[in-house]
Amino acid sequence: MTTRLLFSCLLLVSSFAVLAIEVVDDTGKPVSLDRPATRIITLAPHLTEMLYALEQGNRIVATVAYSDYPEQAKRIPRLGSFDNLKLERILSFKPDLIVAWHSGNNKQQLARLEEFGLTVYRDNPQRVADVARTLRNLGKLTASRTAEKTAAAFEERLTMLKQRYRDRAPLSVFYQFWDKPMYTINDQHYIADVFRICKLENVFASLPQLSATVDREAVLQANPDLIIAAVTTGTPSEWLASWQKWPELKAVRYDNLFSANADWLNRHTPRLLLATEQICQFGDQARKALQQKKAD
Repeated sequence: MTTRLLFSCLLLVSSFAVLAIEVVDDTGKPVSLDRPATRIITLAPHLTEMLYALEQGNRIVATVAYSDYPEQAKRIPRLGSFDNLKLERILSFKPDLIVAWHSGNNKQQLARLEEFGLTVYRDNPQRVADVARTLRNLGKLTASRTAEKTAAAFEERLTMLKQRYRDRAPLSVFYQFWDKPMYTINDQHYIADVFRICKLENVFASLPQLSATVDREAVLQANPDLIIAAVTTGTPSEWLASWQKWPELKAVRYDNLFSANADWLNRHTPRLLLATEQICQFGDQARKALQQKKAD
């Protein structure tokens, strides 16, 4: 009888071991769950979109401001902004998984959530290809049946883009995602990886921060071949138009001023490939304009 009971206990323990889920997040920390997450809180708009891409959006019980894609995400309860969370409200939802943005969320608040005993997965993308890894990890944590297929399709399309543009002549680019003050990115930002795929070289690659302010004089001195501004609904058209005051800029002289879809570009999700295709097309248009002007 005792042997039989011991054997039953061993079977029960081994069953829990099989059911346990573990992934490593982008900070290198193991994240474990006893069972697939069913009450998820997302702390950045791109993470909300990622779960919908995995057909797991119905498991999100709360999120943050600007989680507006797809349309049904707008109906999810809000917890404040990504960098100013309402901790008591988070606790009230009793989540079994919190999906956080490591470089965007308040790190002290994330640490507090872990002190409360909550499981936190930190996402910190640095390359376009990281979308596939996040899809797979979130897929494991939710037992999504579509995760591998979605991730593999993303990787296949990304490979095709890299092959298509790998032999293009390099051009220099200035990327502007805010105007007053003027903000851009360095070469460690994942958007810079989009530029590399399109054979565009970021003129402010060596900035010490992922994103930082620059002045107009620095842009004039860098003299990029093209200027790309991130545009959302309500973004002033004056952002690009203001550069017309400096016809000595190559980007202005060759009419290489472009508006990128910020919703595609600024969110590290499968839609980032739409942004990459758009940016690569801008690069081809700029090359064509430069060649035509030189021929005239």
